[in-house]
Amino acid sequence: MPHLTIQGETQLNGKVAISGAKNSALPLICAALLTDKILTLHNFPILTDTTKLLEILSELGAKTSIIPNQNGEFGSPQQLNIEFSNVISLLAVHEAVNQMRASILVLGPLLAREGQATITLPGGDAIGARPIDLHLKGLQKMGAQVEIIDGKVHSTAPKGGLNGAHITFPFISVGASEHLMLTAALANGETILENVALEPEITDLAHLLQKMGVPIEGIGTSTLQIQGKNGVPLTAASHHIIADRIEAASFVIAAIATKGDVTLTHINPILIKDFLDILSQNGANIAIDGHQIKVTGAPEYFKPLNIETAPFPGFATDIQAQLMALLCLVDGKSYINELIFENRFMHATEYQKMGANIDIQGARATIHGGAKLRGTDIAASDIRACFGLVIAALAAQGETVLRHIYHLDRGYESFEQKFAGLGAVMKRYH
Repeated sequence: MPHLTIQGETQLNGKVAISGAKNSALPLICAALLTDKILTLHNFPILTDTTKLLEILSELGAKTSIIPNQNGEFGSPQQLNIEFSNVISLLAVHEAVNQMRASILVLGPLLAREGQATITLPGGDAIGARPIDLHLKGLQKMGAQVEIIDGKVHSTAPKGGLNGAHITFPFISVGASEHLMLTAALANGETILENVALEPEITDLAHLLQKMGVPIEGIGTSTLQIQGKNGVPLTAASHHIIADRIEAASFVIAAIATKGDVTLTHINPILIKDFLDILSQNGANIAIDGHQIKVTGAPEYFKPLNIETAPFPGFATDIQAQLMALLCLVDGKSYINELIFENRFMHATEYQKMGANIDIQGARATIHGGAKLRGTDIAASDIRACFGLVIAALAAQGETVLRHIYHLDRGYESFEQKFAGLGAVMKRYH
C-alpha cells in the first residue's frame, strides 16, 4: 500500500507558493459545458480530483489541454484550455464519478445544454452524509424530470428547455449553490437563488459566468439573480482561479505547530483574513505584505481555542482537522464544535495513537493540550485530515508512517515538493 514516511521534530522554514483552489477549479471546469468555445483557466492546480473531472468531461466530448504558464502571478504554473464544441455522450458513468462528490456538477449544465443527462450517483470523502437532494429538487423546480434508477440519476428537460425559477435553499450548500448557478446560466429567463453559500469559490464562479456573458446580480450576497441565456451557448472566456485558502490556512497552522518561519506567496490575505485574525489574537506572529503572508510562532506561545465550524465567513470545517493537530500541542484545554459534517472527527483517533489526549462527545471535541506526540503508523480518513496528520507527524518525536496518502493527491498540488522546500524530510513509497 502506498504510504509516506515523515521525519518528526522538523522546523519548517522558507517560502511556499499557494496553488489555485481545488474547490474553485472543479465548478469552473464544469462551466465549459455551457459553451462551444474555448474556456481558459489560469492558475490551474494539477490534482487527482481536477484531472478525474477532466476525464469525465472528455468522455462526454470535451477536448482538454494543460500547458505551462510561466506567469509569476500564479501559484500553479499551468493553465487549462478546454473546448466543448461537440457533446458525444449524455451519460456520465466514468469510474471517477463514484470517487468524487463534485461530479454531480456535470448533471445540470449537460441537461440545460442538451435536454437530457444521466450520471452515476457521485461519491467522495467519508465525512458524513452529503445528500444531493437540494441539487435534484432545484432541477425539478426548473422543470426537469428526475429519476434515480439502478444507482444512476436520469434527468430530462421539458420541451423548449429548462425554465428560470425562484429557489430558496433550506440550508446552506456550497455544491447545490454552484450546481444551480451553472444550470441557470442556460435556462429560459431569470433564476433567483436564495440562501446561497457565501464562500469565495461561489464568487469566483459567478465572475466567470459573467465573463461568459451571463448577467448576475447580488454577487457576494446570499441572493443571486441570474438571467439565463435561453439555451444559447455562452461565449469564450479566460479566467484566473483564486488561490486555495484551505491550503494556505493549512500551511499557516503547520508553521506554528513546528515552531517555523514560513512565508506564503501567491495568496490574497483577504481570503483568510478572519482566520489570520484568530491566530494573531492567540499567539501567532503574522505579517502581510501584498500577496505574501509571513508566519512565525510556536505551540508554547499559543493560547487554547474554542472553535465552532460554520459556513463562510465562519470557521471552515476544512481547517478543523489541521487546527486540532496544533491544539494537541498547545497547553490548556481547547474545544472544537463540528457543526457542518457529523462524521468529521475520524482523525482524532489517529492523533490519539500519537499520544494526544482528546475526548469526543457527539459533535464536540475536547483537546487536552500539551501532548508530546510520538511518531507511529497512522492512516488518513479524508483530504483535510491527511494534511492535519502530516502536521502532527512533523511536530512529533521520531518517524511517522502515513497511509491513505491518495487523499493528499486529491487536494494538494506538489505536496511533497512544497514541504521539501520548507525543510521537511518525507519519502513516498508506492
